Amino acid sequence: MLVLLGCSESFSPKGPYQEQLVVYSVLTNVRSAQFVRVYSTYNPSGVDPYDNTSDSEITGAQVFLMAGGTTYAFRDTIVARDQTSRYTGGIHAYVADPMPVIRGDSYLLTVATPSMGTATGTSLVPTAGIASLANRYALESPGEYSEDILVTVYLSPQAFGYAVRLSLEFDVFIGGQWEPHRAEIPQSLKIGTGQGSALFNYPSLTRRQSQAQTTESVSFSHEAYVSLLGELDKQYPGLPIRFKDAVIVLTQADQPFYTYYSVANGFRDEFSIRTDEPDYSNISGGLGVFGSFANDTLVVPVAESIGYNRDSRVPAAR
Repeated sequence: MLVLLGCSESFSPKGPYQEQLVVYSVLTNVRSAQFVRVYSTYNPSGVDPYDNTSDSEITGAQVFLMAGGTTYAFRDTIVARDQTSRYTGGIHAYVADPMPVIRGDSYLLTVATPSMGTATGTSLVPTAGIASLANRYALESPGEYSEDILVTVYLSPQAFGYAVRLSLEFDVFIGGQWEPHRAEIPQSLKIGTGQGSALFNYPSLTRRQSQAQTTESVSFSHEAYVSLLGELDKQYPGLPIRFKDAVIVLTQADQPFYTYYSVANGFRDEFSIRTDEPDYSNISGGLGVFGSFANDTLVVPVAESIGYNRDSRVPAAR
């Protein structure tokens, strides 16, 4: 005999709702202005959060950052919104400008609201790192050497994740004058590129191997580099090119920012839909993230032709 047992209550995937403060801020040394965004959580009518078209931003909050005995007060501002398909108008935020970010300092963020209480978070900005180009000859003479371009970096003890980006700065002789340009060198070629323009992979934040190991090496594929030079040949057909510098940018992220980035981007799978993605927050008294990242830049002069597969005779600089 088959017995079916039912339930008198309908199933709902929505759990209990509790209104909370939501705070987002990422400090960085790449700009003088620092921003904080403050929201409240919202309870959508259905199971699709995109049904909510009213932004839950909070105005009138008191926002402070404290570091090294100095307190920075933030003021209200409006930032232009890139996409207005869901929310219209600008983005309300809090800004302190100028506010220098000091490497190695610990920052305490405090957000106080009249109706929803106070939320806090801390971030320890990574100290300076060092980058070096281990084999410049592989970059300058890709026709003679087939090895990958190797960049060595020395990381801050406070860095939990890092990224290394490598670019070429060059001039193109257009309309009787030299015009400056920059092209980022890809880390590798995408599998199954086929014919036509190459599809490149570029660096992203990576977890360091261990906190005890300070040195990391990052390689840039020789094949991808040669393909990039070919793309430049197509982009500037027949025009003289004068290469100037290789620019290495080392980005170091603190633990909260790297963890948030890893959670937000580490579970993407183009072949399936995951329902077990975790949440991350380092905000006490609310939700969100308060983190930091810092950039260090190294400029390495390179040969004008770098073994470029075209006539390297160029007009003299004016």
